[in-house]
Amino acid sequence: MAKHIGAEPRRALLEIVGGQGPQHLITELAGEIAAGRSDVALVFGWEATSALRYFAGRDDKPRPSTVACTTAGRALRS
Repeated sequence: MAKHIGAEPRRALLEIVGGQGPQHLITELAGEIAAGRSDVALVFGWEATSALRYFAGRDDKPRPSTVACTTAGRALRS
């Protein structure tokens, strides 16, 4: 999404599905902006459940991306 709008992010996060995931991202990114470590943040989501079901039995599954994932709410930073 960032590339689509011409942005070049320094980092990207992928949060776990469900629960407090979306709020965790908003809280973390708001803290980064408030502390002056970021000027802007892009947050978006989609309904992943239908995509998971669609690709579950297929051989042409999408390849994993290079997005850094979070584990139990902790970002893997590069």
